[in-house]
Amino acid sequence: MMDRWQAQQNFWSSFGIPAYDARTVDYNAEMPYITYDAISSNIGLAKDVNASLWYRTTSWEDISKKAIEIAKKIDEMPPSWEIDDGRIKFRVPEVSDFAQRASDPDPNIRKMILTVEVEFLTKY
Repeated sequence: MMDRWQAQQNFWSSFGIPAYDARTVDYNAEMPYITYDAISSNIGLAKDVNASLWYRTTSWEDISKKAIEIAKKIDEMPPSWEIDDGRIKFRVPEVSDFAQRASDPDPNIRKMILTVEVEFLTKY
């Protein structure tokens, strides 16, 4: 089994590119990659969580395709995953924009911020 922290790492790592907790990014990491905000919350409290796609390119094409791919995969996932002492759910929020383009000072970097709803159904 896995704890809530490992479940989030496994989730973000399941999209075919490396994923890092935003607080522990390897500064030698090669793009593309995902950074995400790892969270913990109370049972049954769904929270919107941000993650960022990072690509070194001058085009939005590949990063936009990856964002759409991630949204589709989330929609196709089981409703929840078993974790230590309960379950965790990941969903594309219905009331917010899933993906937003973000600027970066480097003109060769494209960043897209994704919003995913996370809910813990755990005892602790």
